Amino acid sequence: MKARHVVLMVSVLLLVSATAFANNYMVYAPKVQAPVLDGKLDDAAWLEASIVGGKAVIDMSNTVDRLTPFPRVAYVAYDDANLYIAYSIYTANPDGLITSGAAPASNDEVEVFLQPAGRDDYIQAMVDAGGMVRVPTYNLQFAIGKTPIQWIVEMAIPFSEIGSTPKSGDVWKINFAGRQLADGDTWVCWSPTYGSFKQPQYFGSVTFK
Repeated sequence: MKARHVVLMVSVLLLVSATAFANNYMVYAPKVQAPVLDGKLDDAAWLEASIVGGKAVIDMSNTVDRLTPFPRVAYVAYDDANLYIAYSIYTANPDGLITSGAAPASNDEVEVFLQPAGRDDYIQAMVDAGGMVRVPTYNLQFAIGKTPIQWIVEMAIPFSEIGSTPKSGDVWKINFAGRQLADGDTWVCWSPTYGSFKQPQYFGSVTFK
C-alpha cells in the first residue's frame, strides 16, 4: 500500500473516531419543580438531576489536549416552560475572577449550546462571572453566587424563546462550555469540539425524561 493511502486511511479513521467519541456524551434531564434562581444549588431540582444522570463534568480543554485542575459541573432539568441549567465552577479565588473584558468571552464565563431535534440551527447562551450576557439573550433569567471555592450560575431559558418544547423521550443536542481565565486561560467544554465551540456535529445529547 502506498504511503499516501496509509496517511489517508489513518486520517479518515481519526475523523470517524473523533466524531463517535463526541457523540457518546449523554445527559438525562428530569422534569422538575422550577428551582429558585438565587445562585445556590440547594433546590431539589439539581439533586434530582444529579440522581438521574443530568450532571456533566467539564474538565477538558475543547481540543482535548489538557485537563484543568479547576473542573466545572453542569446540571440540566426542565419543566413545561423552561430549560434549567446550573454550573458549579471551581476556582482558586472566587473574588479574583476576570470580568473587565468588553464581552463575556473575554472574561471567566459559562456557555450552553442547544439544538432541538429536527432543527439545523442552535442557540448559544453565555453568562460571565460579572453578570454580562451575550446578545441575543433569549430572555435569559439567571443568578450568580459564590462560595470560598467556587462560583455558581443558575439559568432558565424559556422554551418559547427556543421555539421548541420537548416532551418525555425527546433527544436534543447539547454542549456545556466556557472560558476559564483567572485560573489559567483555557477554553473548556464537556463534549470536545476540537476547535470552535460552534460545531453542533460534536455536541453531546440530552434526553428529556
